[in-house]
Amino acid sequence: MRIFNDTPWTLSQVLLSVREIISEVFPETLWIIAEIADIRKDTQKGHVYLELVEKKDGLTLAKAKGNIWNATARGLLARFRSATGEEPRAGMNILFAAQLVFREVYGFSLTIQDIDPLYTLGEMARKKREVLERLEREDLLDRNRSLSIPPLIKVIAVISSPEAAGYDDFCRHLADNSYGYHFLYHLFPARMQGREAEQSIIGALRRIERVGRYFDLAVIIRGGGSVTDLNCFDGYNLANAVARFPLPVLSGIGHQRDETVLDRVAHTRLKTPTAVADFLIGRTREFEERLLQAQETLRRGAERVLVNERYRLSLEGKHFLSTALALLGELWHCLSLNDWKLPVVVDSILRHGQEGIETLWSRFGLDLCHRFRREWETLTQQEQVIALLDPVNVLKRGYSITLCRDGTVREARMVQPGDVLTTKFWKGTAVSRVEETHE
Repeated sequence: MRIFNDTPWTLSQVLLSVREIISEVFPETLWIIAEIADIRKDTQKGHVYLELVEKKDGLTLAKAKGNIWNATARGLLARFRSATGEEPRAGMNILFAAQLVFREVYGFSLTIQDIDPLYTLGEMARKKREVLERLEREDLLDRNRSLSIPPLIKVIAVISSPEAAGYDDFCRHLADNSYGYHFLYHLFPARMQGREAEQSIIGALRRIERVGRYFDLAVIIRGGGSVTDLNCFDGYNLANAVARFPLPVLSGIGHQRDETVLDRVAHTRLKTPTAVADFLIGRTREFEERLLQAQETLRRGAERVLVNERYRLSLEGKHFLSTALALLGELWHCLSLNDWKLPVVVDSILRHGQEGIETLWSRFGLDLCHRFRREWETLTQQEQVIALLDPVNVLKRGYSITLCRDGTVREARMVQPGDVLTTKFWKGTAVSRVEETHE
C-alpha cells in the first residue's frame, strides 16, 4: 500500500521521520520501570548492554534495548552497587532515567543515564512481603519449626557450595571443637547465589528427602555477601520446600542484619555457618551435660540406697541374732523338759508295737490257711475237667481216631484211594486201605 499519493518513500526517509517524531514527542529524559532480561558488559570498551522487558502474568508486553555508555557506566554502577550491594543483574526490576534514541541503522534503544537503587530495594521488599503473606495464609511459616530436633545430633545433611568459604569455616569449626566431639555430615552441593540458586537448593532438598531416614537434620549455609545476594532465599518455591521438609532445617547464610524468607520458615535461624556449627556443638554439649547430670544423680541415688540398705541389713542382722538366741533358748528348755519323758514314751511305743505285731501274725496265719484251702479246691476242679477231656475217656465212649501219614483224618477229602489208614480204639488199633472216598 502506498501513501502520500503515488510518491514512494525510501526506508531512510521513513526511519528519519520516526526519529524526528520521537525526538519531538520525547525530547527529555524519562523515568522508566522495566525488568532486566539480560545484561552484558563489553570488557574492552566498558559499555553495558541490556535487554529490558515488561511482563504481566508471564507474558511479555514490551521489549527494548538499553545502553549504558562507558562514561556513565563506571560511576552509575558504583553508586548502585554501594546502595544495594550488588550490580544490576537479570531478573531485577529497576527504575531508570533514559533518553529515547532512534537511529536509522541501529533502530530504537534507551540510553540509560541513571538508576534509582531505592526502587530496586523496594521491589525486593514488596516481593518478599507478598511471599511471607502467602506462606502465612497457607499456614507454612511455623511448620518446620514444629519439628523436634533430636537430643543427640548424629548425622547432618549440609546444603552448600563446596567452594564456599562458609562451608569450609563450618567444617573446620565442627572439627576443632574444644570438647573433642566427632560429627558425621554429608554435603549435598548446590549453587548458593544467582538465578539458578533457588532451584539448585530445592533439588538438594529433594535428594536429602529420598535418604532422609539417615539424617537427623539439614543445614543450609553460605558465606557472607550483599543484600541482593540473598534474593534467591526470598523465593516462594524454596520457602515452601523448606517449610514442608520432613527434617528440621537450620539456616546460616552469612548475613546478620536482614532476615530472608528462608530464615523465617527454617526451624532455627543462625547468622553464619560458624554460628550453625556452634549451635550443633552446643546441643551436643547440652546432651552430654544431661547425661553427666543423670549419671551423677544415679550415682548419688545408688549411694543413698546402699547406705540405707546397709543400715537396714545391720538392724535386721541384730534382730535376727537376738531372735535366733531366744529361739535356741526355748528349744533347749523344751529339750530339757522332754528329756525325762523320752524313756517312758519309747517303752510305751515298743509295748504297743509288740502287741500290734502279735495281732498281725495271728491274723496272717488264719488268712494263709483260708487261701491254701481255696487254691486246693480250685486245683481239684480243674483236675476233674482235664480228666473229662482226656482222649482215652472219649474212646471209652465208643469213638475212634483215624490216622493217615501220622496226621488225624477229620474229612474224607484228606485221603486218597490207596492210602493206608490206622484206626485207634479204646483197646487196640486196626489198619485198612482206602478203596474210594465220598464227600
